[in-house]
Amino acid sequence: MFLRALADPDSLAELDVAEGEADYEIMYSVGSKAWAAGKHGSEAGSEWFWAAVDADPLEEGELEALAAEIRYAPDIDLLWQEEDLESVVPALAKKFA
Repeated sequence: MFLRALADPDSLAELDVAEGEADYEIMYSVGSKAWAAGKHGSEAGSEWFWAAVDADPLEEGELEALAAEIRYAPDIDLLWQEEDLESVVPALAKKFA
């Protein structure tokens, strides 16, 4: 879902999420929680999390390989304003605006 949203942000409109339920979500928290759950079976956010990250660094070339697999929508980094929502993510705008 996370990678799909990077490639097609409007695909998030297909999710069954109530309005306001995912407000203020940042990309970091999704990735860190997924890593912590997969690696340690628990949530990120405590001191042990950063100790675990430091203790298990990526091998050489691993970050580049991961980054090469990610596909981004052409306007994913667009500096848009709220009034641009309908043109940037029409399905999301229709669902939540």
